[in-house]
Amino acid sequence: MAGPRMRLTVLVEALAEENAYGEYREIALAAFKERKFAMPVQLDDTFETVWRDIEQRYKTNYLAPHQAATFSIKKLQDAYDCDLDMTDTVGAIFEGEPDRKLHMIKVVPHFAYRETSVVPGSMLRPQK
Repeated sequence: MAGPRMRLTVLVEALAEENAYGEYREIALAAFKERKFAMPVQLDDTFETVWRDIEQRYKTNYLAPHQAATFSIKKLQDAYDCDLDMTDTVGAIFEGEPDRKLHMIKVVPHFAYRETSVVPGSMLRPQK
């Protein structure tokens, strides 16, 4: 039986120039445009689960297979631009927020050919 759910707005930001390097830089900048979509989540979902769901939905709905292979998420942030820890749950962060417009996750993308600036082992990225 599914637990309590919440609707989140997901904003995948456009790929920033500083996060795109290499020979396919221009193609990546053109392909990875800002996208916004709604996504239902369980209140007890961790942001690690949400990360994977967002990544799958974005790749499936907006990218061709060759583009999806080079898309990667750098980090997730809330509507206040605060980084989200992968071990926190959706309910712990958003359940007490009365303004539903602030039930938002911002996705900061980066091009897979570029190394991330987030330290390995950080709780700002899912553990492999």
